[in-house]
Amino acid sequence: MNERRLLAAVLVACVLVANPRTLAAAEARTITIFEGRQIEIPVPPGWSFENKSSPGKDVQTIELADPKKEIQLDVSFLPDSDGEMSTRKALEDQARKIFVFYLQQSVERDMKLDAFEAPGGLGVVTSFTDKTLDPKHIPAGEKLISTTGIRSWKGVYLIFTLLSDTRSSAAYRTALDVVQKGLKQVKAPASF
Repeated sequence: MNERRLLAAVLVACVLVANPRTLAAAEARTITIFEGRQIEIPVPPGWSFENKSSPGKDVQTIELADPKKEIQLDVSFLPDSDGEMSTRKALEDQARKIFVFYLQQSVERDMKLDAFEAPGGLGVVTSFTDKTLDPKHIPAGEKLISTTGIRSWKGVYLIFTLLSDTRSSAAYRTALDVVQKGLKQVKAPASF
């Protein structure tokens, strides 16, 4: 019996940890955002990618989804020329302001923010469970969990929303890795 429990725990751990080869095998897509910055986005094999940005706009957005459409990841890039979002405290304060909408509609009673280090910067992330949905009967087109966060690096910050029905799938972990570790600025403005 103990061997079964150990095997089950190992299997769950394997599901919770994304395969590092997934991002390594990803197709790199590059978008140009404000000030001529270029951001490289790893698109995992089989995932869809849509650049929803409009030229000349300060806020630019991309969307990724896994092949089974279990995961939808929206990432919006915003300018931070004054470096206001360069500290953990600033990120946490901003998250508490803009994510309060999710908190009001969730089963969670408070916003637990987890900090993470990212290439060239840092970020914070939190998750909310929609209190209006029955976890056993989620309607088509709806997602139970919204994982949201903010990540910054010099001159830029991004806000992301990862919609899913579970936080334990490999696709969820992959999407979170794209945001936390995969997005990279490959070209900065000449003034940097």
